[in-house]
Amino acid sequence: MTNTDLKPMPLKIYNAIVKDFNKITSFSRKSENELRKKYKDVPPSTMGSIISLLVQRSMKQSYRKSPVISSKYYELYEELMRDKNQGDIIHKLADSQGISPALFARSLLQNVSSDSTVVKKYFKDTTLIENKDLAYQVFLGIMNDNQYGPYVDIIKQSIGLEYELRLERELRMMNISFSDENLLRLRGYDKTPDFKLDVPIAVDNFIINWIESKALFGDEENHLGYLKEQLMCYWNRFGPGLVIYWFGYLEVLDLTPEEVLIIVSLAVIYFLTESSREINFCSQSDPSRQQKKSNTRRSRVKASGPGAAAILAPGSAAILEHVWDLGFLTCEAFGNL
Repeated sequence: MTNTDLKPMPLKIYNAIVKDFNKITSFSRKSENELRKKYKDVPPSTMGSIISLLVQRSMKQSYRKSPVISSKYYELYEELMRDKNQGDIIHKLADSQGISPALFARSLLQNVSSDSTVVKKYFKDTTLIENKDLAYQVFLGIMNDNQYGPYVDIIKQSIGLEYELRLERELRMMNISFSDENLLRLRGYDKTPDFKLDVPIAVDNFIINWIESKALFGDEENHLGYLKEQLMCYWNRFGPGLVIYWFGYLEVLDLTPEEVLIIVSLAVIYFLTESSREINFCSQSDPSRQQKKSNTRRSRVKASGPGAAAILAPGSAAILEHVWDLGFLTCEAFGNL
């Protein structure tokens, strides 16, 4: 698949992935690889991000913190531990209960200690667990979980930091002055974008005051969440800005009223209007989402890489002569401030 073939993911494909994911009985690498093989046209990074989001949501829906449930899991664990051919017991039990291995392991630890702080320490460092058999099984459960647990969290944080550093490097190479999150916090801001531009730039007559990097796939649920919790806060404090979804986004977001949502595919950017200050977070079933699109201006961008996508909020300013190459995303704008 060439770079020019990359497009926002159609809802039909996304729903098919979700449907196949819901049929999975085991949260294992094998199951993930089966999904990847079936959807070969979906970039690996995009598919990985989608699976990660679906696993997290599935665990939130199915997992319940309860001493009774934790005790039940521990009884099942002890029963299998009596067998000398133990193997990866937690993985087997997790599959039977429909939760991830690492989450099952954490539940077992809650039966060992009622102190959540102690459980957290055990979960992050299994060498602290006194029962060596339990320590080994918990370790295996965490290591065999590709989507949940302390190691996965570290990997995700590292990926996010990697793309932030990549973006920072490009900004410096282009001599674009900015303030990062640390500097903004020192100035007293509680919610900050990754980069606040000291001198705004403009792309196709739309001003950019800040940039946010998201090393994940943008679907409707997490995007509206980001709008509510982060992006609109930045918009109110600093004015319009840009968000990059490095691993693509869901095409159905285009159905959102344009005064609510700003979205860019690999080729097309939609812009917010001034009415975005009074954003309405309606559900997908809300008929207002199906309203006719206004004559909001669109801009073209070039893109390369696995599923790159970005979001632009609007403004009114002259255009900076500039060619912006982010590796995954290239925006071209012309003129002078």
